[in-house]
Amino acid sequence: MFLFLLSTSLRSIQFGAEERFSRLQGQFVWKKTLLFAFLHVRSMSAILVCLTFAQNVFSERSLSQTIKADRI
Repeated sequence: MFLFLLSTSLRSIQFGAEERFSRLQGQFVWKKTLLFAFLHVRSMSAILVCLTFAQNVFSERSLSQTIKADRI
């Protein structure tokens, strides 16, 4: 009887530890996914800012070239 109770309690401890580990592992995966999404959004917004800046620079150049061509 004592061995049965001991083995049952050891199984419940092991099951609890496995459950906690899987929960922690799930939280780690969730945090890792959020971090990846955050970095992806940041890099995409940085790319959009660079593209907008480049578009503004090129449009200003073409505008200044048009003004110079009108003066000539």
